[in-house]
Amino acid sequence: MGEAFDHSMVEGWRDDINSGCLFNAALARGVSVGRVSFSPRRSQTPQRWLCIRIGWRRYLCRKAVIYASTGPFGWRMRHINRKAPSITGSKERTSSTLRAAGIPVPEGRVFAGSEIEAAVEYFRSLGREACLKPDRGEAGDCAVPRIGDPEHFRSAFAHAAERHDWIIVEENVSGAVIRYMVIGTRVAAVRLDRPASVLGDGVRTIAELVDERNAETRAANLPTWAEIVIDEESDRMLALAGLAMSTRLPAGQRAFLRATSNVPTGADGIGNPQGLHPSYADAALRAVAAVPDLVLTAVDVMVADYRQPATPTNHWFLDLNSAPGIANFHFIREGEPTDVAGQIIDWLLAGTPGRKS
Repeated sequence: MGEAFDHSMVEGWRDDINSGCLFNAALARGVSVGRVSFSPRRSQTPQRWLCIRIGWRRYLCRKAVIYASTGPFGWRMRHINRKAPSITGSKERTSSTLRAAGIPVPEGRVFAGSEIEAAVEYFRSLGREACLKPDRGEAGDCAVPRIGDPEHFRSAFAHAAERHDWIIVEENVSGAVIRYMVIGTRVAAVRLDRPASVLGDGVRTIAELVDERNAETRAANLPTWAEIVIDEESDRMLALAGLAMSTRLPAGQRAFLRATSNVPTGADGIGNPQGLHPSYADAALRAVAAVPDLVLTAVDVMVADYRQPATPTNHWFLDLNSAPGIANFHFIREGEPTDVAGQIIDWLLAGTPGRKS
């Protein structure tokens, strides 16, 4: 587990730790930074954004979203990924775009929230475990992997439909989720996101191990770390493995309390995982190249065995993000952190935004 953290990057930026990382990286390079009031749309109330000035260009950053000025007067702004968010903002459009480019994605379909019967029929036709997720959901909201029976599927779909208009139903794929941070046409960082879990010591119960892990999270006091939540989903995941909260976990055995690998649900970020085959980085760059205008992104790919070379059937692209969080590369649970913020500032200094270079 990571131990040394630069808390100067956190204090004063707990409401927006991603901008805090960029702020500190800009200061370290002598780049002019401050906070300004800005709204991307006239219908939205202006908020405080980080402003980075490089020559005549201004870059406005908030909650991992970055806008860039488009002219020498600096008053007109556009998303740094231009029109790419119109694709990446929808998981269905992202999958369709990648599939058309020959990039492997899970088999699936999108359904309106009112189409529950059609969704159930499709689930049955898959003939295997399914994953259900909102088309425009974030941070694992209403995402339920490993659904194996129709009644559970129906309940999960109905719950998601209460919060979202469109729901994706797709085959469940398993393995490890690897996140690649791509800047221009270069992989800048890589992280393995392990679902919320605890490692047995042969003495304590899973409940006791979770309590210890959550206490460590609270003590670290980092906005990028989240406690493991104990609820029906955690009980379901344990039951699938023949475990329960009262189980005394054997030494060295890992118990998973989530199937999703989202950091807000208690996943562990492992920086620069050992043994990762380099072919998946090449695959990630091909996926990014399939989306016009996408120059700053995080790519999530499910890999069956990341130590083996990539083949068309052993990995699946899950998501491309036009507003990628960077702080979780700085404050990882295990492994080596990566200064993604510094690389972004260097990229901006080189004047390359807007081009895949």
